[in-house]
Amino acid sequence: MKTNDKAINNFNIEFNNGTLYVSLVGNLNHLTVPEWREKVDIKISEFNPSCVVLDFSQVDSMDATGAGFIIGRSQCLMKLGGKLIIEKPNESVSHLLNIAGIKKVKNIKVNEK
Repeated sequence: MKTNDKAINNFNIEFNNGTLYVSLVGNLNHLTVPEWREKVDIKISEFNPSCVVLDFSQVDSMDATGAGFIIGRSQCLMKLGGKLIIEKPNESVSHLLNIAGIKKVKNIKVNEK
């Protein structure tokens, strides 16, 4: 089963073969996170994926709210026995992931560019 969901904040969600793919565009901050959190959580509840892939290739910047978004989705997936993969963060986002300790979280994998 495959689903697409486009929202005002420019992101795309697809579910395929047990994996939820989320392509984020723009800034991951206090303005965008509430809508993204709601949409992703709905899809996690709907599909119970074994893996969520967050494509950061088009994310320009991220603040602490974005880090909270990642940790929160990780915790949801941990309850399901799933994992979270962050794909292609830029250098500044990667640096924040490191500072926030996200790269050390057991069920999160970060794939750099």
